[in-house]
Amino acid sequence: MMAVADAETELLDVVDEFNNVLRQELRGVVHAQGLLHRAVHVVVFNSTEQVLLQKRSAMKKLGPNCWDLSCAEHLVVGESYEKAAVRGLSEELNIKKPECALQLWEPMLQLMDYPQADVKDNEFISMFATLYDGEVMADKIEVAEVRWCTIEELQVEMTESPDKFTPWFRKDYDKLNFKSIVEQLKKKAARKPVLV
Repeated sequence: MMAVADAETELLDVVDEFNNVLRQELRGVVHAQGLLHRAVHVVVFNSTEQVLLQKRSAMKKLGPNCWDLSCAEHLVVGESYEKAAVRGLSEELNIKKPECALQLWEPMLQLMDYPQADVKDNEFISMFATLYDGEVMADKIEVAEVRWCTIEELQVEMTESPDKFTPWFRKDYDKLNFKSIVEQLKKKAARKPVLV
């Protein structure tokens, strides 16, 4: 039996229009019925101001073989946005201890419809950024490959070949100033004490 990258039986919190939990439901039902739920997006930068991109597995229901943010993750039942970000980085990229994290925005409703996949992905998304210079090992079920690229290279690719990227990454990209985010991360990292 072939491994599947999207667990339709994963249990998610269903929320109301104010992001309050109503009940739990299976991921497959949530997406089929367009129920509101929670997700987190993470952008990883290194100290040379490159951004980490992941190419989604061919087995993914949405955006197969498309380049994506460093990490995108649904929140499981009772999970906070920050814990989901940390879990996603660990599960998808084997990033265990990012050096510095920054919440870019509070949960914001994003409504996306993918009729070709019978998915209505209506999510309250919170966005995080982190600085990381360690080794990255992608989960081969979730991620086909990863690569670091400069902010300038990403801008050129987004302009010239936007269809190579997931629709949600294109939406997020339009809202983000990557140069400013890197500067904020570096300032925060400079103030953070080193733990031994």
